[in-house]
Amino acid sequence: MTKTDVIDSKTNKATGLDNIRTVSLKIAAPKRAPPIAKMMNISLTSAVFPSKWKIARVTPLFKDGDRENVTNYRPNIRFTDIVENY
Repeated sequence: MTKTDVIDSKTNKATGLDNIRTVSLKIAAPKRAPPIAKMMNISLTSAVFPSKWKIARVTPLFKDGDRENVTNYRPNIRFTDIVENY
C-alpha cells in the first residue's frame, strides 16, 4: 500500500468490518501507509495473514427481476479497507 493507493481510493464506500472509513485512512496516509505496507509485505512473504483480515461482510445486492427469486441477487463483499486497498 502506498500513499497514492490510499489517496486514490474511493471514499463513498461503506466501512469494512474494522469500521475504519476510507476518509480516515486518507487523512492518516502520510504517516500510516509505510508501516501498514511493511506489515502487509511481511504477511505476504511469510504466508501468514491475520485471521481478522480474512473475514468479510457479504451482503446480497439485487440485480433485477423478481425480488423473491434468490438468483436475482449477487454477493457484495466488503473486507477491511486496508486489505481492499492493498
